[in-house]
Amino acid sequence: MLNFTRITTLCFALFLAANQIQAATFYVSTSGDDSWSGQLEAANEGATDGPFRSLERSVAAVKKVQREAGTQVKTVVRIRGGRYERKTPLVLETVGSGNSDAGTVFEAYPGEEVVITGGMMVDSWKKTEEPNILERLPEEARGQVYESDLFAQGITDYGVLKERGFGRPVYPAALELFFDNEPMTLARWPNEGYAQIANVPGPATGGKFNYEGDRPERWMKANDIWLHGLWTWDWADSYTRVKSIDAASKEFTTYPPHGVYGYKKDRRYYALNLLEELDQPGEYYLDRLTGVLYFWPHSGIEKGKAVVSLADELLGLENCSRSEERADELLRLENCSSVQVKGLTFEVTRGNGVEVRGGTSNRIQDCVIRNIGNTGAIISGGTRNRIVGCEIYNCGDGGTGLSGGDRKSLTPGHNEVTDCHIHHYSRWSKTYRPAVAISGVGNRVAHNLIHDAPHNAIQLGGNQHVIEYNEVHHVCQETADVGAFYMGRDWTQRENVIRYNFFHHLGGF
Repeated sequence: MLNFTRITTLCFALFLAANQIQAATFYVSTSGDDSWSGQLEAANEGATDGPFRSLERSVAAVKKVQREAGTQVKTVVRIRGGRYERKTPLVLETVGSGNSDAGTVFEAYPGEEVVITGGMMVDSWKKTEEPNILERLPEEARGQVYESDLFAQGITDYGVLKERGFGRPVYPAALELFFDNEPMTLARWPNEGYAQIANVPGPATGGKFNYEGDRPERWMKANDIWLHGLWTWDWADSYTRVKSIDAASKEFTTYPPHGVYGYKKDRRYYALNLLEELDQPGEYYLDRLTGVLYFWPHSGIEKGKAVVSLADELLGLENCSRSEERADELLRLENCSSVQVKGLTFEVTRGNGVEVRGGTSNRIQDCVIRNIGNTGAIISGGTRNRIVGCEIYNCGDGGTGLSGGDRKSLTPGHNEVTDCHIHHYSRWSKTYRPAVAISGVGNRVAHNLIHDAPHNAIQLGGNQHVIEYNEVHHVCQETADVGAFYMGRDWTQRENVIRYNFFHHLGGF
């Protein structure tokens, strides 16, 4: 009996050992080297080993461990503090063990700030003194505006302004300027609010309308003027490019398309992308022909941090069948499982910030996602994927997108956006770019704080979703015939649960 007991105990111990989750930890540092092992958190005394230099090298190391050790190894990548500039996305493709007890974690080193950015620092600023430029600047701006030659700094892709907005495709933003972590304003008139259409001389869709006053007559040397307006309805905004200005008749002619619903008298608009309107601190203008950036800073240019957006994406987790598509994020996870991205800051892109496409049980947690050209974070399909505890702000379009599940079979996705702080979104497109756009079946939006936006906060489509314990305030600030929460126009969108939400201090007029 004693021998039997010993044998049983030994077998049980061997069973536990065989099933015990092992751990492998790698480190990344801006001062690292990709030829090192990545297993030391800092370089050794002889500088012969230490952390990796690139995030890609850490991903390769994780995949190697998973190939060799199978599902019983938890891999952790700790990223040392610093600024990691990227022109292409960090792609995590089929990373993950499929074992939720093991999994893979990419996280900030404890107590250190990690910034993954799609922007580039701009320097070599000098006061603008070129007579031809000073002549075009407003009098109050002369002596206040600085310039930096982006072309001389190797920046040659400036992007282009597009006809974005209601009823238009979602395009990556053109190059933007951010100063001290805040988006600056592409020089515009009027500086605040809108001008009004004086008259529409022909059909609404004829591409012509009259303006009041003589301000546009200052713009005759400008070659890429854009107008942004709510041309017919206060829930449909779009951008359109000016073809010509007739000073005699005070008339704009625009390139097609001419607003989704055409133009209407007394509707509101403003003009942008004008050197002639760079007339207050915080405004900038980029001459795409010369590559020179002009900027009137709020404070001393030498003390601040000026960054321009270059990358179209930073990170994404995506289903492999779509990996050939054009990248639009900073981080992209492709068909991953049990991957956690924790405590990182993602900033300054022309496209989206972070995207999870497909996969299961992935989590974007406790991250800051800011100064994004399109949408901050997106979950596209898969199951049990989560965006949790993140602060998402200063997005050109919406805050988050959440989809998953099959409406034909009513199979739930169980994807979630929870405990997030989403604010100051819809910088570029003002309507129908919500803090959370939810679709599919069986997903959840809960315990989020949402505020400061021109149009709606939550937009729902699909079935069996749960929207609960969210607080929403100070949205619907620039539009009318608008609500903080949108759902409708489809009688098959059933069995959704909307409860315990707090809506207060809403706009709409």
